[in-house]
Amino acid sequence: MVALFVVFTILVCLAVDAALQRRKQRLVPVDVARVQVPKIRLARGVLHAPNHLWLRLFPDGRTRIGLDDFAQKLLGRIDAIESVGPGRRVRRGEPILWIHQGGRKLALRSPVSGSVLQVNEAIREKPEILRQNPYLQGWLLDLEPEDLGAVLPELAVAEKAARWLRREWERLREFLVQVSLARPQVGLTMADGGLPVEGVMASLDDETWSECQTRFFSLREIS
Repeated sequence: MVALFVVFTILVCLAVDAALQRRKQRLVPVDVARVQVPKIRLARGVLHAPNHLWLRLFPDGRTRIGLDDFAQKLLGRIDAIESVGPGRRVRRGEPILWIHQGGRKLALRSPVSGSVLQVNEAIREKPEILRQNPYLQGWLLDLEPEDLGAVLPELAVAEKAARWLRREWERLREFLVQVSLARPQVGLTMADGGLPVEGVMASLDDETWSECQTRFFSLREIS
């Protein structure tokens, strides 16, 4: 009887230990260095806003706005796009375009105030153009800016933009690691311990998706 009790106790202890090991393995910190960062395209002569919209200035005073390659890699699949129409006056910080992914919608806010001159209708019909060529055919809209002089110091170009984008990837990797630890049910961790960075937003739950939108698509200052 005593022997059976001892065996039973050992089996219980082994079962508890196995459960703890499984949980420990599930929550083990992911090595940030193993998160593979894809190459980011950076176009010459464009200004980058903190919410990953780019601006190209034209001699006639127009400002063209698009979505940078970091945002393309982060979003991955884009199901549909809607935007404000020509003639609409927008203020800095107001939504000018919405990207649909599944049942969720990402609002992109204007980095400058001004009047919308034209919208790129081609991306409404073929949203994949945004990913294929974000700095040329994949532009979003043109507007006539009102406060460009005041906004310019908040934008990044050339080497400053490259340094900022590298810091953004570091912030993204740290964010994904935090999510994988705090919410293992999200399923971010791959079998090899790495993290699927490109198109990762499509794999996030609603709460994490919303948090990602706040962290990486807001008009905070570029340092």
